[in-house]
Amino acid sequence: MKSSIMVISLVLAFGLTVAANASAESAPAAGLLSTAGSKIAPEEVVLASALTGLEWTDNPAETLHYDGGNANAIGLTSGGTYRGAVRFTPTFKCTVKAVLFYQRDASSNDYIFIFGEDNDTTPGSIVDSFPYTGSGSMRWKWIDLTRPLVATAGTDFWACVRVTHDSAKFPLGVDSGPMIRNRGGFIATGASGGHWQQLPDLNPQLNYNWNIRAIVEPVSGLAHDVGVSRILSPGTGITPGSYTPKARIVNFGETAESDIPVTCQIDSSGTLVYNQTTTYPGPLAPGHRTEVTFSPDWNTGPSGNSYTVSMFTALGSDMDRSNDTTSQITNIMAGQVVMDHDTGYCKLTVTCLGSIGYTEPPSYSGSGFCYPKTSASHLFYSSLMLGNSESYLVDRFYNQPANSGVNTDFRIVDSLHAIVPPGSGDEHFRCIMNDAGHTSPKDLKITQNSYMCADPGYDDFVILVYDIQNHGSNATNGLYAGVVSDFDVGTDPRKDDVHSDTVRRAVWMRYYASENPTIGLVVLDPPHFAGL
Repeated sequence: MKSSIMVISLVLAFGLTVAANASAESAPAAGLLSTAGSKIAPEEVVLASALTGLEWTDNPAETLHYDGGNANAIGLTSGGTYRGAVRFTPTFKCTVKAVLFYQRDASSNDYIFIFGEDNDTTPGSIVDSFPYTGSGSMRWKWIDLTRPLVATAGTDFWACVRVTHDSAKFPLGVDSGPMIRNRGGFIATGASGGHWQQLPDLNPQLNYNWNIRAIVEPVSGLAHDVGVSRILSPGTGITPGSYTPKARIVNFGETAESDIPVTCQIDSSGTLVYNQTTTYPGPLAPGHRTEVTFSPDWNTGPSGNSYTVSMFTALGSDMDRSNDTTSQITNIMAGQVVMDHDTGYCKLTVTCLGSIGYTEPPSYSGSGFCYPKTSASHLFYSSLMLGNSESYLVDRFYNQPANSGVNTDFRIVDSLHAIVPPGSGDEHFRCIMNDAGHTSPKDLKITQNSYMCADPGYDDFVILVYDIQNHGSNATNGLYAGVVSDFDVGTDPRKDDVHSDTVRRAVWMRYYASENPTIGLVVLDPPHFAGL
């Protein structure tokens, strides 16, 4: 019987420059600052009575919040526009009537947004939006919704405040922290506000919750009411392969429920190709939700196929069948052999062949590594390499002799495809390879994830994560994994200087006459290393 054992996880930052970023010199990145704010005035304590700390709600019949009293306020270093938001999941059906928030400094271009549900770190579509007056300061503001929203128990909504301000101003208040993860401290900068982050991720010192609250009024619900609110897997656009179907079920009712039957059906042009039912034992409390996983996995057809995926509950006492089912169309897309990370300042080609930058040298297919992304490539060729002996070395690097081509030890298991929404950052690509091309394969499977971020200060590198699993019947001992690269930084490759730093686990190259650019690799994880 074959075992599946995690051998190693290798995390690299590719192209992390240790020299100055030319674009950052000409246009400094906007940062976040915090400044001491104002405590709640005595006449305003009534709006936040019985504050006992970072409770998710002090009075569920009136106010939903994660924050404590006001302690600070936040603004962009050079001024500008940003949105602060809090994600709420009420445990009872309610009408959202108003948004309450603390404004320290005056602002303009001010709007309230109510977003629907997407995932734990990204809001869904706009449910309602309306302007408010940003004049006045050092006070709590109560803004009534123009169209009160009926929020279903166990379903997210986001309360968001947008402000535009001058430098040295700090419009939106925060508490003293710590931030409640995936709840109390979301921010999106810029007029469009398309990329959401959490405050400590932007700056570890900003470990706060926004002083943003939702004013609600409970609505009588049904005694028994459950349903599937979201299909978690498969996605709507996937590559051929094997997937574990997953559903999110919610108890919309007012009674705890047990033994909830949940079904997944996948239809291909009128033919049912997958039909599985599982029972969630419970109890599932009112307003709460959970994930349900179906077995066995579903194997897709080839690229070009399209399926209707439906997941539904079938509780016998359910009093509202209209919210039992969620359906979607899932399209099977062709994967790619090469894809470019280019959402940031630099550009890097990743492949599902084991090579990095290009499929083969010199520059056969791919963009290499460009810094900035409009420049020529500073990478001649690069490859993942792993092994434990002279007889077992798996790579797509130069053969011996070097002019005889490259080794082709890696084989594609699942080609490259984009992960949407990204697991981290703004671009996330994934592929799976194995060592089947080696003369003595050990049945190792390599899952490659690569990430890139567009935020200033984090946009000049790509992170590569290799998870290596042993699917063979024998242990593989003494395995090493790493990346070998052939950089060309300057106009004359003979004058490139190579340096390493064992403290930072980094190796880099620069042209002898200039530090800009400096191109290299950093081992982020594991903390030990060899060969630097």
